[in-house]
Amino acid sequence: MKSLLPSATISSFSPPPLSLLNHYSIKPHLKTNLNFNPKNLTLQTHSTASQPPLFYFNLYLQLYVNAGSMQQARNLFDQMPHSQRTIISWTILMSGYTKHGPVYETLLMFIFMLSHGSVWPDAFVYSIVLRACSQVKDLSFGCGVHGLVLKRGGVVDGFVYNALVNMYASCGRLDDAIAVFQGLENPDLVAWSSMLSGYVKNGLQEEGLRIFLEMICCGVELDSFVFSMVIKGCANLEELEFGKQIHCCMIKMGFGTYLFLENSLMDFYARCGDSKGMRRVFDGMFEGNLVSWNTLIMGYVHNSLYLEGLKVFRILMKEVSECDDFTITSSLKAITSVDKLDLGREVHGHIIRVGLESNQYVFGSLLDMYIECVNHEILNPRADLPMRLYNYFNGEKFNGHFIASMLKWCSLLSNLETGKMFHSLIIKLDLNSDPYVISSLIDMYFKCGISEAALRVFMRVKDPGIATWSALISGFCLNEWYAEALELFQKMQFDYIEANEFTFTSVLLACLVLQDLRKGRELHCKILRAGYGSNVSVVNMLMHLYSELWHYKQALKLCSLISGVDISWNLLLKACIKAKDNEMVHQILRRIQMCYGFVDPYSACYILNSCANPVLLNVGRQAQAYMTKRGVISHPTTRNCLINMYSGCGIIDDADLAFKSMPEKNPLSYRSIISARVFLMLGKWDDASKMKVENRTMRTNSSWIEIRNKIYEFVSDQKPSKEVSDKLAEIEEKMKESGYVVNRIQLMPTIEEEEYDGGGLHHGEMKAVALGLITLPHGLPIRVMKSVRMCGHCHYACKLISTFIDREIVVKDPSNFHHFIGGNCSCRDIW
Repeated sequence: MKSLLPSATISSFSPPPLSLLNHYSIKPHLKTNLNFNPKNLTLQTHSTASQPPLFYFNLYLQLYVNAGSMQQARNLFDQMPHSQRTIISWTILMSGYTKHGPVYETLLMFIFMLSHGSVWPDAFVYSIVLRACSQVKDLSFGCGVHGLVLKRGGVVDGFVYNALVNMYASCGRLDDAIAVFQGLENPDLVAWSSMLSGYVKNGLQEEGLRIFLEMICCGVELDSFVFSMVIKGCANLEELEFGKQIHCCMIKMGFGTYLFLENSLMDFYARCGDSKGMRRVFDGMFEGNLVSWNTLIMGYVHNSLYLEGLKVFRILMKEVSECDDFTITSSLKAITSVDKLDLGREVHGHIIRVGLESNQYVFGSLLDMYIECVNHEILNPRADLPMRLYNYFNGEKFNGHFIASMLKWCSLLSNLETGKMFHSLIIKLDLNSDPYVISSLIDMYFKCGISEAALRVFMRVKDPGIATWSALISGFCLNEWYAEALELFQKMQFDYIEANEFTFTSVLLACLVLQDLRKGRELHCKILRAGYGSNVSVVNMLMHLYSELWHYKQALKLCSLISGVDISWNLLLKACIKAKDNEMVHQILRRIQMCYGFVDPYSACYILNSCANPVLLNVGRQAQAYMTKRGVISHPTTRNCLINMYSGCGIIDDADLAFKSMPEKNPLSYRSIISARVFLMLGKWDDASKMKVENRTMRTNSSWIEIRNKIYEFVSDQKPSKEVSDKLAEIEEKMKESGYVVNRIQLMPTIEEEEYDGGGLHHGEMKAVALGLITLPHGLPIRVMKSVRMCGHCHYACKLISTFIDREIVVKDPSNFHHFIGGNCSCRDIW
């Protein structure tokens, strides 16, 4: 048998003096539900003749413990003569403390027993004490007990081995837990379960799932606890497919109807983004409890299906008429997300009726709901907040959560004076160490335009944490100090402070504005390592970054990480539109309609804009009919996009019909119907030319390329270097060999670009492409940015160049994304 010694050196156990027991003893007042009168058990210790036999002492002691009346049990134990306290008496009391609490009393009783000297612990006592160490995570005490176990090897049995494995695993000492586990010749289900639980609870879910597979290979008979831990591990890893296999295994083994396992399965499906799977489990329950309803509501909220969560809440209130603080807080979060103030007021009334208004968590969620949902543009937005919310706390009961919420309120209103008042209150109540209060204070000063005050607050914080750093970085981005925000992020990581979702979204925004793709990729790697690869807000910002900086295919890959109809779909549609990937747009539309059955006006704009070419006209017409049934098409912005769609497809009559059917026309609708695209399709070149002059921007028409972290800018009338001129001449010669002829019709789509002078490849993007061919390593893509729309001449030239160079060419202008490869462009010559 292998040694049971842990890696840490275990010193001899040295109990503290007995005088400390009274100081550390915790004796809460507990009521009893026993059906006998405790007064009958009052013992007169001065009269030994009247003392009952030992059997009755232990019997009544066990009755008190079974009822959870630990104070009465302790009183009875203290009245027992020392000579009558057997190992059974000590075991009954310590097991009661371990089960009902306070758990630390078990450890103190163990010391007391050792100091008493007349009774020595057996294997069962050791297992109880080690279980108590697991619950309070007292590794030092547990190591001391392990030392005693080793000194008295005769008491070592399966109970003690399993308790040791559980104690070390619960305290995060997995190496020591493995050492004990490997010393077992035939580990039983309890030992295996302890190892599995230890891995999962310490964040090592993959190792925990491997332990589970080993259990199956070793033929260990599984129980409900094992399945609950495995489901939890799958939920933490978001391993949907593996979790489904576990679900099937549970059903086959007869565990499919265990209520607490069904609740765990609902939570697993929700966290993996499978709201339909969650609902199937709920609908298949024989009889759910309030935990089941709460899990269903929170699952919908977690997946941004707020309306579905509120529907479940209404059904719960109508059919079950039962709720708790968890139900209310989840429902209020959904109400806040959909901005339904009237519904929030109804829930507030219900909170008052059921007496939950005094609950701190309910009150905080209610306050946040009012702060987020009231109209901040009215003259007196405070009028929309019930006065009882202001008056709920008196000066002695203010807490950090309330102050943080009110500082958020001040931020939304830019109410600096009230914010200063709460700052004074923070100092008075000594809340300077509360990270959420301080981060809210920093955010308030930034949003009120007092960045100096925000910086002073930050500088006074000792050892700032992630919440404080996030508030500072967000404030820098708010002030458009994006480069400085990235420097702060580097400093934060240098101090070994791990970022959260708010930090990542802020620095990704900075990368987007600075168009720093390299830094964005680095952040993407850090996001994956930090475990935020499926966070909705972070993935949305990553999709935005990649779609704006040409990598729309990477944005498409991120789509699979998010479920639900939210801004993610809009960003994805936007990326596909820019890339003119019509087939992908079609797939996205089918998936939205099939999975969710609705489209909001914001998504409708992207859908109609994506269909603004003849290839997707039928898809656009189907989308129009679908939106008309649901009233989305009547939205003014959506109607303007409908005009643009028909104009882009060259169907002027339908565009004009859509314009005339608008009940109220706005400037945007007039602009849509008379835009230069429409003029060009009607053949009115003179009007198109006039439109070009009127809309022409006054800035320099430039193109630029980034090479080794340096930006090189080119304009049409700029004389390039000799190397670039020679490369352009070489390119033009190869193009002529391929049959290239300048065609003035190709220049017609140019609106903002300089007039063509017949000088060949003279535009800025072509000079940038030539520099890329000279300087970038062979095979790397050439990526060029333009401040104006790409002309037809350069578009045709890039298509031809891509046929004889072994690399991709990417050109992004303000309205389109052009990916040239093998003589083709991603826009399919429609831009």
